[in-house]
Amino acid sequence: MDNCIASYSSVHLTGGPTQPTSEDFTLTAEFSEPVEMFAPDDLVYSGAEITDVTTSDNRIFTIHVSPNGSEDISILIPEGATVSLDDGADHPASNTFTLAWAEVGDLPSEVEEAVRNSVTRLTTSQLRQTLKRHDDMARGATARIGGQGAVPLSFSGSLDADGGAATTAGTLYGVQDHGGGLRTILEGAFDINRDSEGLRRGSVYLRGSLEQDLSPKTLGGLFVEGEYVLMDFDDAYSGSQRSTAVFGGAYLAHAFGPALFGHAYAGIGTGRHALDMGNDRFSVDGDYDTQTVEIGAGLTGEYDLGWAMFAPGVSMLYGRTHIGEVAVDGTYLGSDVTGDVAVDAVSMARARMMASFALPIDTDGGPSTTLTVAPNLLCERVVAAREVSGCGYGLGLGLSVWDLNAPSLELSFDVERVNDLTTYGINAMVSHRF
Repeated sequence: MDNCIASYSSVHLTGGPTQPTSEDFTLTAEFSEPVEMFAPDDLVYSGAEITDVTTSDNRIFTIHVSPNGSEDISILIPEGATVSLDDGADHPASNTFTLAWAEVGDLPSEVEEAVRNSVTRLTTSQLRQTLKRHDDMARGATARIGGQGAVPLSFSGSLDADGGAATTAGTLYGVQDHGGGLRTILEGAFDINRDSEGLRRGSVYLRGSLEQDLSPKTLGGLFVEGEYVLMDFDDAYSGSQRSTAVFGGAYLAHAFGPALFGHAYAGIGTGRHALDMGNDRFSVDGDYDTQTVEIGAGLTGEYDLGWAMFAPGVSMLYGRTHIGEVAVDGTYLGSDVTGDVAVDAVSMARARMMASFALPIDTDGGPSTTLTVAPNLLCERVVAAREVSGCGYGLGLGLSVWDLNAPSLELSFDVERVNDLTTYGINAMVSHRF
């Protein structure tokens, strides 16, 4: 039955991608009966290379395809490419697999949305950390009201566990007294951590301040700060971001009485960010600049209750980061894409009420030891592409062991719940002055 074609025989090509791709893929050729093995050269194809044909039963074959990456793909098993093992008849042709190549060019909406969501998330995280850091800076200045002599440069290192994640951190601090109520302060910190949502963050900053006593109860200062942040994430998309930023501003601290202190600050900053992200469909880079403005104020009290030192406090913070457009380029389904993604500004308002009770512990002449209990209430409102706001609560527990002649130790545990998100942390810090 040479050169005859059995009318009941058939073969169907199935599988393969439905969108343009430059990645290798496979097709399945299912014959209605066992046939002889055939080679890649027996097929008719364009826009790709057939790298292999395999089978385990001579009826279902796997065709391995490697696209050229810039052409329409067409693959066909022609009539007579193989013969039936039952009667030797030529097998009929298959259906034709086709895949059109699409020149994407502009950014697809999928990429735009992914970039916009990631930039908003990262910016929100950085703005929150900036507000908290600068509020701590201004509050810390209240301890220097009335003058402070030189403080030798000191370093503190810590190891944290936060929501099952590890953290390492360190701080640098020193004060130089120039006389006449004028002093310079050098502060810095680094930390490496991972949060419960899979966002890993490493940062380092260095700040220099020029501070002047304005009266026995008031001081003012100017500060300049540089920061470097590396963040990476792995959720719906995987990626990382490298950021450098410069901040500057002024702060004021005032003693309203022997046990009541106020602080306020205002600052501006500019940042440069490089984002890399993608998934199995796209891989893009994005560069963008940000400009941040922020203000904050707070009150802190300190009262001796006899059995404990009571330190209530309240702070109100607001910041806004303008993002503008992210210049994006990369690949989508194997094709080059480029474009700009507009991202809404991120603004954040935070209000916090806290109360700290420091209870001294008698150690029979040993190092000074204090147990601290600090409940607090927190409200936060974030406005970006949408608004998220809510109030929550928190609790901090701490144990401090201070010795002027030896390294000091601080242990703390804190938990906070706001906007339906609960975070908790454990911190151990050792500090040494040199």
